[in-house]
Amino acid sequence: MPKELISLLSPKEQKLLKPTPETIAAEVLSGDGQKDIADLCDCLRTNNLRIKWVGKNGWEVALNKMQILRRIRINPIEKYWYVTLHFFPQYNQYITDGQVHDFVWNNLGGFGCDALNTGGTKCSGYMSKTFDIFGKMCENQCCNSQIKIMNPTGKALEHTKTLVLTARDIAIK
Repeated sequence: MPKELISLLSPKEQKLLKPTPETIAAEVLSGDGQKDIADLCDCLRTNNLRIKWVGKNGWEVALNKMQILRRIRINPIEKYWYVTLHFFPQYNQYITDGQVHDFVWNNLGGFGCDALNTGGTKCSGYMSKTFDIFGKMCENQCCNSQIKIMNPTGKALEHTKTLVLTARDIAIK
């Protein structure tokens, strides 16, 4: 009987193994996907950021009780990966690169409210917030807006690293 792929194990079985993103990427992705996940993980580890397994094919990075990288997730069935980050208001002060601003706006999304206010979903009153995201107001948010980057490569991967390392700097202060 062939050995079962770690990426297809139940969450309970994976919890015992706590695989790394690179391990799952080697099973699921090919070529650039494996290289790009390894590149991101190397960047995180080089900057003393601990990648923690938090669920089936999912990892987070937290520092000083602040979740600076919400999730790295790999989908073993459809063979893709993505990264989700919180938009921290401090980004407005620390990140001045217009390309990063455009990248964030092009990748806003998330859970609950639609970050671009196109879905018509609204928060319950006590959780509704408004955020200034690089000079644009984003209303009716349940929490910090989510940035979701599908299969980051090239410039998208570099911008993702910029956001993560800036979040690290915010967490340290």
